[in-house]
Amino acid sequence: MDAVFQSAIASAIFQWSKQTPTEAFTAAMESWRRRCEKCVRLQEDYVEK
Repeated sequence: MDAVFQSAIASAIFQWSKQTPTEAFTAAMESWRRRCEKCVRLQEDYVEK
């Protein structure tokens, strides 16, 4: 990945994080954590929900 592209991605993520309410971000991270745990329990099978 080139530096300009990486910088654009980092900037977009930073802007998104500043616009996202703390509660929504926390809920998204908690949902992601549960999916990761489920994936581990299922021995790395894909988990959508």
